[in-house]
Amino acid sequence: MTEGQLASLTEIRAAAKNLPRVVRRTPMLPVAYRAEEVGNEALLVKAENLQVTGAYKVRAAFTLVNDLSPTQREKGIVIALSGKFAQGFSYVGSLSRIKVSVVMLDRTAPLR
Repeated sequence: MTEGQLASLTEIRAAAKNLPRVVRRTPMLPVAYRAEEVGNEALLVKAENLQVTGAYKVRAAFTLVNDLSPTQREKGIVIALSGKFAQGFSYVGSLSRIKVSVVMLDRTAPLR
């Protein structure tokens, strides 16, 4: 896949097979606004808050790290991110024993 292209279903399935067991398959949960909707819910939410890092972005981090060459892994990763993606890369780095440096801007929104 080249930059700017969407991943094909084949590529997505291949990436999913390479994810470690710590990455959870999160459920789709039905949402009912009124009691009479229970059992006939039209809205489903993907419960990514149940993911190991609290967000889906850990999947992308594992996929990107899996594609690194041994030389790249040895050099480590430097990213300029904040939030859930930074957390995902940090988590992946700790499991993969790859040094990850996260650079955050001075203007990053404070934790509330």
